[in-house]
Amino acid sequence: MVVIVVLSDFRASRRNRNGGLEQYIKIEELKFKRVSQFKYLGSMITEDNDIKTEVPTRIQLANRGYYGLEKILRHLLSRFGPIYDRQTNEWRKLHNVELQGLFQRPNIVREIAKWKLSWAGHDWRKQGTLVKWVIEEEPNGKRPLERPKLRWEDGVKREVENIEPGVKLREVAEDRDRWQSLAFSGWS
Repeated sequence: MVVIVVLSDFRASRRNRNGGLEQYIKIEELKFKRVSQFKYLGSMITEDNDIKTEVPTRIQLANRGYYGLEKILRHLLSRFGPIYDRQTNEWRKLHNVELQGLFQRPNIVREIAKWKLSWAGHDWRKQGTLVKWVIEEEPNGKRPLERPKLRWEDGVKREVENIEPGVKLREVAEDRDRWQSLAFSGWS
């Protein structure tokens, strides 16, 4: 048996704290001391799972990180924060379109929609898979009383309707090239 020693202490977690436990546990030639608390992976673990010592420590670490980066954050806020509008002589916040222009990154909502449509076409074309069966299957049984959950397929239909109204979803999905052009042209 190979034992890799990471800790030299152990903590007892029982309802009856005294519970007849010895001060040491011996496993082969290794001896572990019983403690009421110890630090493991950056967190203080106590015998009664109390977080009163952990919360102030975490707050102190967060403050140390924030105040260490305060100069950089102030610089970023001055660059990407409110701007002075010379036409209205007022300060205003940047709009999302302006921020996207500054960062020069693609719109994440559009990217997700593209890949969701691409994956939907792939699933509808693929034969004999569990995913295809789940999409085509109509569930049996009673409906729950609350509002029905949003279905993934309804979201895909809504995306396709926004791009090309009146299209038959399943027919277009069978033609791979047309589906790809629909999925990627609608959001370019």
